[in-house]
Amino acid sequence: MKSWLPDLARSNGPRYMAIADVIEMDLRSGHLVVGDRLPPQRDLAQRLNIDFTTVARGYVEAQKRGLVSTHVGRGTFVTGGGDRERRGFVSDAAPDPRRNAAIDFSMNMPPEPDDPDLLARMREGLSAVATNLVSLLRYQGFGGAGMDKDAAAAWLSRRGLVPSQERIFVTPGAHPALLAIFGMLAKPGETVLSENITYPGMRSIAAQLRLNLVGLPMDGEGIIPAAFAAICEEKKPKALYLNPTLQNPTTLTIPERRREEICAVARKYHVPVVEDDAYGFIPLHSPPPLAAMRPT
Repeated sequence: MKSWLPDLARSNGPRYMAIADVIEMDLRSGHLVVGDRLPPQRDLAQRLNIDFTTVARGYVEAQKRGLVSTHVGRGTFVTGGGDRERRGFVSDAAPDPRRNAAIDFSMNMPPEPDDPDLLARMREGLSAVATNLVSLLRYQGFGGAGMDKDAAAAWLSRRGLVPSQERIFVTPGAHPALLAIFGMLAKPGETVLSENITYPGMRSIAAQLRLNLVGLPMDGEGIIPAAFAAICEEKKPKALYLNPTLQNPTTLTIPERRREEICAVARKYHVPVVEDDAYGFIPLHSPPPLAAMRPT
């Protein structure tokens, strides 16, 4: 925590305004830097011998100016001043042309954001990450720290899933997760299943692991359960990969009834289903994930 005691005499305004003014002055002078944690409001009020509500109003004013951000349970942190300093970006910087990728029609891609408010919120999010930049540069806990797993559990609960921390494993991304999962489920030469038109990344992973990737026939509601059952009888697959909501690249969403039929076949033949629910949060009323469905 920053040992910071503002000299309110440096400002001619009311005391609560003076607190925000001095925060801004100390930012400019370098006495405060982005990431510094300010004293708790009650502690500062006692040290300045002023009312708690005055300090609280001062912190609120500083937050309105973009100088600080307050996080419940963690405290108040310096985030900068003004859009450029607060967000850590130069707004008039030209995009690096080397970052412009060629158009790729092999998979669905989200529209690139152009709304100023959304871009500002995204930059603000990156600024919040930058506040913890030094600690994030360290090696992270294997499978995710407790706070990471708590965040994941809260996120998953929005899709009707309530896994315990022991069942959550945080990875650097979806590809490493899929690579690890299929590396455990199948050996080179064994068969795994997917949609007939499937995510290109899954094809690359199967090729890397030397797995026999078999595409299942599809109709307007996803893979056909009867075809899934027939393949299970014939090839004894080790797993089924599905991207059931806004499937990449077709954008098809498997309805709930079809999901139940797929689960029934998977249970009958003891085939693990690897559910890639990357887009499950996008629809306002998305069907429940297969992982949330009870056995029949």
